[in-house]
Amino acid sequence: MRHYWRQSILAQMLSAYLLFVIIVVSSGAGFNLFIQQRLQGDVQTADQALAQEIALETSLQLTDAETSLVKLGQLVAQTSSPSDVTTLFRAYQAAQADVEYVYWLDPVGALKVAWPQTSELGVGSEFSPPEVVQRAIASADPVYEVGIAVTTTFSAGVIIAEPIRSFDGRLIGIVAINLSLFELSEPLTTVVNAQLHQKRHLLISIIDSQGELIATPNHQRVLQTVLDELPGADQALHGRVDSRLGTGPDGQNWLFSSVPVPYTGWAVIVQRPASEALAVITQFRIWLWITVALFAIGGLLFWLILLNRVIRPLHTLAIQHQTLPTSEQAIHAHATAVAQRNDEMGGLARSLVRLERDGLEKLGELRTLLETSNAVVSSLDPYA
Repeated sequence: MRHYWRQSILAQMLSAYLLFVIIVVSSGAGFNLFIQQRLQGDVQTADQALAQEIALETSLQLTDAETSLVKLGQLVAQTSSPSDVTTLFRAYQAAQADVEYVYWLDPVGALKVAWPQTSELGVGSEFSPPEVVQRAIASADPVYEVGIAVTTTFSAGVIIAEPIRSFDGRLIGIVAINLSLFELSEPLTTVVNAQLHQKRHLLISIIDSQGELIATPNHQRVLQTVLDELPGADQALHGRVDSRLGTGPDGQNWLFSSVPVPYTGWAVIVQRPASEALAVITQFRIWLWITVALFAIGGLLFWLILLNRVIRPLHTLAIQHQTLPTSEQAIHAHATAVAQRNDEMGGLARSLVRLERDGLEKLGELRTLLETSNAVVSSLDPYA
């Protein structure tokens, strides 16, 4: 094989061409991988920044709500009349657009005052979920829980409860508010719609420590457990920023960027379709395959022309002209046909035919001279 490679021009040229194609294709594949990683990193960095901004805004919103609730609790502690408490609640709820309900509970968690007042909220009814009351009784700071406050209202929200104590530490009551999850989802909806107007698909979700969806543009999915649908979200719930490529519920690849919400144990997840985020890479990959196809088709046509016009005639001439023919009539017809061409191959064939004819002519002259010499020598007296 090595001997054939050294003697065959076709093998040498084909090897050089294949080496060139391999270098070009390998370089394109390496460049494609580099650009894909770089572009994916840029997209994930941008999504992390967006998720971080939303997480900070959410944290600030909860912090402001806790601060305002503490001040409200101080005012309620100075008020004994339910009507005065109702007046405070009315003013507070009007000033806080994201607060849906305000509650005043006794030390055992029974409802005393609620605003807005509805027929479903009866005075003396037990506040739900009871875990909020139990945690508030045992804590000196505001506590919060995601769920439905006073089940009959069917209003899902973030429940923040502030225990109110006297100077001697005795529990007087509990002030609680219900932040609407729909209001919490409004900023997310605004961002998603803005991206949609730019022909970009984006999904933003906020989940609590239990993996339940508490803020999303899709309000029908609120309070559904979606932790298994968001790759990397579990890392954000443990306080670590995470970005990864994963499969969504629709079976398509998505880029997931997860960021923890400070002081809450929640997480913000920004996701976008990988096909959209890496559209430039997809286009580049298409052009790379087109280039490979052009190399293959162009190379095939080139080698067919080279084989028929150069390599095969050279191979035939090399075999046919290894020895001189016995006569001019014995000169191969292939060499005569190639000699009719006007290119370098025709010039080479004409030179070989001319060389053969000259060789035959010289051999004829030498044969005549040899015969003459033999005739002359045979007529001489050997003794002379």
